[in-house]
Amino acid sequence: MFTIADIYNIAIQVEKNGEKEYEKAAIKTSLPKLRELYTWMAQQEGLHANWFAQLMLEKPEQSKSQQELNTMGREMLQKIIRESHFPVEEKELEEITDPLDAVNFAILQEKETITLYQFIFSLVEDREVKTDLQKIVAEEEGHITILEKMRRDLGGDQ
Repeated sequence: MFTIADIYNIAIQVEKNGEKEYEKAAIKTSLPKLRELYTWMAQQEGLHANWFAQLMLEKPEQSKSQQELNTMGREMLQKIIRESHFPVEEKELEEITDPLDAVNFAILQEKETITLYQFIFSLVEDREVKTDLQKIVAEEEGHITILEKMRRDLGGDQ
């Protein structure tokens, strides 16, 4: 169902979506702590998108027939992901004014991204694709670890 290229294209689009959302929020906020957090998250999402693009280049290309079979499903899934938007309790990210709420939002987004990749993992059989998905999840878990430290530093629980 999903090829290695599909997985990386999905990952790249998810990271680009996050990068855009955080950049937009960084520009709109007047709070320096939030601007710093959003700028850092945008940079991290951009680095991940570039990392996934590089990993995809290292994978062997699919045959022409494999590419044709997967094109329609891939395009539909990418359109859904590209158009996804992440409001928080009916607020847009840039409307959040509390740094702790912003960090909690970022943690939630990382966890939801992991859930997406775990869902895809359950659908694939190819061992190489599963290995690559595990790498992607490990990257997202690394973000959560950093964000949880930020949350503790801000006086948040857990």
